[in-house]
Amino acid sequence: MIHRITNPLIIGQIASLIQKFHSRIKETSGMYDGITYESLYAYATRVVQFGGDRGEFWLAMEDNVPVGFAIWRVLDLPHIGTVHCDAMYNDTRNQKSIKELYDEFISFGQRQRALIYRYDAVNDKVGDYFKHVASKLGIEFVDSGAKNYIGRKK
Repeated sequence: MIHRITNPLIIGQIASLIQKFHSRIKETSGMYDGITYESLYAYATRVVQFGGDRGEFWLAMEDNVPVGFAIWRVLDLPHIGTVHCDAMYNDTRNQKSIKELYDEFISFGQRQRALIYRYDAVNDKVGDYFKHVASKLGIEFVDSGAKNYIGRKK
């Protein structure tokens, strides 16, 4: 089950999940060098507090335990019509909860009338899974070569 988070105090309650995400991205990718746990925490809090309809923070739960989260937003000028998934993390092998986050990202793009969907992945496995799920939802992603995927509605 997933929930949109609109109360910044909840970010403090899931700080350990953000810490695990930070540890994982530091281990698996040089793409995030220079990003600290504190900056991730502050970014998540800002999105929750000020995101409105242009940025969202979603939390995946299993048996009332937080197991994953996602942050996405509408890109500003000059990227009109583009939504971007900044981070998606799953702390469990249960694919149902993370698939719900993928579904919600596509729904977010539809609500924003997005023409282009983008996301960053820490490795090919994550990127390929995102492409696979999005394909079933009518979005075709292509690998840009830099673990940065761009998709258009089919």
